[in-house]
Amino acid sequence: MPILHKSAPQVALFSSRGPNIKDFSLHDADLLKPDILAPGALIWAAWSPNGTDEPNYVGEEFAMISGTSMATPHIAGIAALLKQKHPDWSPAAIKSALMTTSTKVDRAGRPLQAQQNSKTDAMKLVTATPFDYGSGHVDPRAALDPGLIFDAGHKDYMGFLCTTPGIDIHEIKHYTNSPCNDTIGHPSNLNTPSIAISHLVGTQTVTRTITNVADEETYTITSRMHPSIAIETNPSAMTLKPGASGKFSVTLTARSITGTYRFGEITMKGSRGHKVSIPVVAMGHRR
Repeated sequence: MPILHKSAPQVALFSSRGPNIKDFSLHDADLLKPDILAPGALIWAAWSPNGTDEPNYVGEEFAMISGTSMATPHIAGIAALLKQKHPDWSPAAIKSALMTTSTKVDRAGRPLQAQQNSKTDAMKLVTATPFDYGSGHVDPRAALDPGLIFDAGHKDYMGFLCTTPGIDIHEIKHYTNSPCNDTIGHPSNLNTPSIAISHLVGTQTVTRTITNVADEETYTITSRMHPSIAIETNPSAMTLKPGASGKFSVTLTARSITGTYRFGEITMKGSRGHKVSIPVVAMGHRR
């Protein structure tokens, strides 16, 4: 019987975590990380017989390995499957399909748990957040048919760079050979399948563009957020023909200042059965 029969998947202790405001001064961390969770514990993987960093595996061609280096090839392999099915998709489109169709529950249907060090150095389990899993645990079958994608290209990433505070626009031009453009207005408007606002003062509105990669479908857009932050999406519904794009806005308002990040989610449910969800992270600040 597997050790984690019903509690898998679980966020491993070694898994990369998102920003921790207790450790860092991330005033402009308006891009949620990590993006996604994938299998990375006790993976049967190729091994060099000449490898010397693990004496027990010398001469072996396969080994049981744990680490983020095992989660990465899972995602790369699934991305290759998506590229095979959709050869015209951009890297951002593939990333979007992986993220918006991921799952946030374990095999028993409970919210994902994360391994964490406790004060006594014993490992404890806590309910995971988007800082542990990003958008969730990858679901390859669902990713092949996401319904909607959040696409982005060179111009979008340039806009993100050019609006991020503290970055020298002359340096950007030197390395990219492109003049700076601030068409997206604010770094949090980069068209990612997540929303993160590290310094929410009063009210802030961000926009996202969704593109239909399936048959014509009507999507209803709903949102939920921690009570200390009000969230509103507009419009509440959208009908998109195949290949068509549409914009929606998300308005966040700090109701109370808690000094901690709060989490939420925006869900787009399609009339043909597609379900697209993106995480929302924000922290309210005084002016």
